[in-house]
Amino acid sequence: MDLLSGISLYGGDEYLNMANRAQKYFIDHFIDPIYGGTFWQINADGTPQNGDIKQTYGLAYAIYGLSEHYRATGNSESLQKAIEIYNVLEDKVRDHKLDGYIESFTRDWKTPEKIGYDGDGTATKTMNTHIHVLEAYTSLYRVWKNDALKNRLESLIDLLTTKLYDSQRKHLIIYCDNNWNSLADIDSYGHDIETSWLLSEAAEVLGKEKVIEKVSKIAVDMVDVALKEGVSKMGSMMYERNGEHYRKDSSWWCQAESVLGCINAYKITGNEKYLDYAYRFWSFIKKYHVDNKYGEWFRSVSEEGIPNIKEAKISLWNCPYHNGRMGFEVDTRLSNSISSQTEVMAWGNMTGVR
Repeated sequence: MDLLSGISLYGGDEYLNMANRAQKYFIDHFIDPIYGGTFWQINADGTPQNGDIKQTYGLAYAIYGLSEHYRATGNSESLQKAIEIYNVLEDKVRDHKLDGYIESFTRDWKTPEKIGYDGDGTATKTMNTHIHVLEAYTSLYRVWKNDALKNRLESLIDLLTTKLYDSQRKHLIIYCDNNWNSLADIDSYGHDIETSWLLSEAAEVLGKEKVIEKVSKIAVDMVDVALKEGVSKMGSMMYERNGEHYRKDSSWWCQAESVLGCINAYKITGNEKYLDYAYRFWSFIKKYHVDNKYGEWFRSVSEEGIPNIKEAKISLWNCPYHNGRMGFEVDTRLSNSISSQTEVMAWGNMTGVR
């Protein structure tokens, strides 16, 4: 997705060539030709892994990536495949009785032995999967104005602001059973602040003023609570609270999403305190997460401000997605929403994105 944003914003054959290569490989090897949908992992030779299961999280990213590839290049095959996967998701994954999307399946769409994206969970419906289905449907609706998709996008916004949101505490509900009962006492500050801007983006693409108004309030509320409860003593956004335990180390993705969530809150309210917080988080990122010697960001930083150099920078769960997207989104959002050119230039000097 970062390559595609690079193409859309800056052009460049190097981005286009890599994106086209990734699109072809994905279509050739990750889409299941027998049962539909996408594989979660494949072997190095391009064959599906034995016992691989269908993850709704993965289907969402397939729709997201392919629709963004179409948006950037106009390649109709990408749009066609994105629509096909959307139809599979709606047919096989959606809970048609209680709504929402079931977490995982066997390859042929039966109930797996172990539930959850890591095979070690108990939740059949999760916040994380739903926010990325929302993200995928937002991206697809940008380029495919289908009425059924529009209705599902609005339903997803409603699910995330009702079933998966605690309106009293202003936090997302992380894990649920089929009946939407919460299964854990966890506040995920990074996901709260990420979802705040994903909801705003979805509402804007949907284009309904009442939905935008409702989502804007919730988005700002979630940012306010995350800033109040989730900022560590060293100035980073903590990962989460799990019961009485707080995970206080700094994870790269939480910091990237905090910058973007604060920019979105600034765009909604015009209150410069959110812009100030975005500067603070970016300053922390530059000081502690950016590896100025070898490039990329360190995945995590301890409470004492020490990067964990033993963690892989690139892995199944770690890639330039959050930080790359942050740069592209901030560049676009600040250029479009800040009236003062001085502020645009100041932010550009700090981030290096302009």
